[in-house]
Amino acid sequence: MQLSVGKHSGLWSRRRFLVAAGAVLPCAVLAGPRAEETGAAPPEPRFRTITYNAREGEGWGLRPEQQARLACLRPQLPQRMALELALYAPDAVTLVEAPSEAAVAEMAEVLDMEYRYSHDASPGALLTRCKIVEWDPSPEGKNAPYTKQQRPKHCARAVIETAIGRVTLYGVHYTARRAERRIEELRTTLDIIAGDVASGGSFLLQGDLNHSQRTPEYAYWTDAGLEDAFRLKGAGIEHTLGTAQPTMRIDYVWLHGPITERLVECRVLFEGAFRTNPEDPSSVALSDHLPLMATFG
Repeated sequence: MQLSVGKHSGLWSRRRFLVAAGAVLPCAVLAGPRAEETGAAPPEPRFRTITYNAREGEGWGLRPEQQARLACLRPQLPQRMALELALYAPDAVTLVEAPSEAAVAEMAEVLDMEYRYSHDASPGALLTRCKIVEWDPSPEGKNAPYTKQQRPKHCARAVIETAIGRVTLYGVHYTARRAERRIEELRTTLDIIAGDVASGGSFLLQGDLNHSQRTPEYAYWTDAGLEDAFRLKGAGIEHTLGTAQPTMRIDYVWLHGPITERLVECRVLFEGAFRTNPEDPSSVALSDHLPLMATFG
């Protein structure tokens, strides 16, 4: 298992990126009256996280004309993905089926974030503007060591300092087509996270779990005392697989502890460059999955 750590603040500072993207207003507008001068309350602290199956930065399209377009776009996909994510001002992004470490480093540069990368069976990454207190690309539980059959395709643990306090954040990815293997991976994950859940701190687990809410796997999470962010505060469509006509909800954000009370919204980003237009035969998407975003206030 290899572990990589990165911090980027060179060519693309956050302010330079926002200026280039047209997201920063002129200084005279930004400089307006301060909250203490107007009597307005200061803005509430906020934390926003996104989980995204990035399909290794290959993009998504099935038709021949889409493939031709993707061949041209592919060298730009890490930057395009980062620019699209930046529109939502996330504080943390977890990627499964992450592209190469070089591509993740490029994304971190654009987003002005630190990154952590792990070379799992399904590569994963964390990108964040928060202070990373702890990082473990291969956490273990009390029943470790695990067999290859039991270990998730990706499971990484981080502890980060956010605007709403310290949060333990897991990024995970499970096997797609073999339910018995997936349940083994899930049981291993529950063993790994047991101590963090029992600690009573703010806890998040997010990623591509490759099961729906109608399969037996779903009950394992609820029986463990975790809350489904979309069930609590979901808005809009719920399906995350399929970028033209989403058909399944297999990406999740699970919660436990004080952060649960701070959940404001959870929604699927079925919009922008994350989706394809069925009426445009050349339309392509950044992945075959849609990102899932949760916001805490």
